[in-house]
Amino acid sequence: MGVERLEKVRIAGSINGSRSAAPIAGIRLLLHIHGGPGYISIPMSWWFSRGWEEYFTVVQWDQRAAGKTHLLTDPAAIAPTLTRERLIADAEEMAVWVRKEFRKDRIFVLGHSWGSFLGLQLAQRHPEWLHAYIGVCQLIDGPENERRGWRFAIDAARRAGNAEAVRELEAIAPYGAPGRTIPIKDIYIERKWMGYYGGVMAYRRDNRTDSDLARLSPDL
Repeated sequence: MGVERLEKVRIAGSINGSRSAAPIAGIRLLLHIHGGPGYISIPMSWWFSRGWEEYFTVVQWDQRAAGKTHLLTDPAAIAPTLTRERLIADAEEMAVWVRKEFRKDRIFVLGHSWGSFLGLQLAQRHPEWLHAYIGVCQLIDGPENERRGWRFAIDAARRAGNAEAVRELEAIAPYGAPGRTIPIKDIYIERKWMGYYGGVMAYRRDNRTDSDLARLSPDL
């Protein structure tokens, strides 16, 4: 017997979208924490999580202000709550809900990209809740990651003789300088050219494949 559920879960007083799918017998629980912030995984999960679901009940949730959860809460009300500590607390509350809902003391947690920061915090604060933590694209030093991404992009652009890319990337230098916040417009420029040279999806110039997967999703 299996389960496929798409439902609303109350986290910290707000309603969150959640999906679970898996075999129930001999249940092992895997909480998947998506990246971003805001880069939800449920639309693409039909492609990458089917193998997981042979072994785990996989629970995903659209985090605060993301995906289906974004549609359930007034943006003006939720905006002031978008803090790092609040998002960590949301992950804690989601883990509590999963453990209670499926009557398990311990679960597996997988964090991807930004979600790997939340997942690692969860593992550090509540190791007794977890069988194991799995970090995918583990976030360790965000600013250094940004600097290396910019360097990758501009080196590739210079090798290719791409004057437009070099000009745009040089215009945002020094990118990710210590002690300075990176403006979102500069992040878009860096991501544009890093992606163009395969730094987001190998051998591709953008990540439109993800968008194609989302449009084909049987869940949405």
